[in-house]
Amino acid sequence: MSLKLVCTAAALLSVVCGSAVSAQIVAREKVLTVNQGPPGDKGPVGDKGPVGDKGPAGAPGSSGLLIVKGGQYTQNGGGYSSSWPKGCPAGKTAIGGGVQLVDWAANVKTFRVNESYPNNLNWTVTITNDGTVPASFYIYAVCIATP
Repeated sequence: MSLKLVCTAAALLSVVCGSAVSAQIVAREKVLTVNQGPPGDKGPVGDKGPVGDKGPAGAPGSSGLLIVKGGQYTQNGGGYSSSWPKGCPAGKTAIGGGVQLVDWAANVKTFRVNESYPNNLNWTVTITNDGTVPASFYIYAVCIATP
């Protein structure tokens, strides 16, 4: 990048343009082209700024966490699939859930959880029993207070 200077004042001409001029000459111009030099070193880090204003309060969080265990259910063997919902008490909403086998060691290879999902205010689990004997289990719902 280059910079062009136009010198018009006699005092400026004598300092910047290097011309020997008298103080009486003010209308004369001299144009200089100056190339920009390389960038300088990075300056020091500035002082830390003032602390900002306090932000607004956030929305209220969830409360009243409750884990609800359903009764013992049984799924027949032979590849049968079924869905069971587990609800929360009044004033609460399901935000999570799952299933627990009663006889884990005997059924772990034949019992499949196909789905585990929220369904309105309930938590629903869909399972399949590929074994030859019935498998018993519990369904859980994780509930919080409904806003």
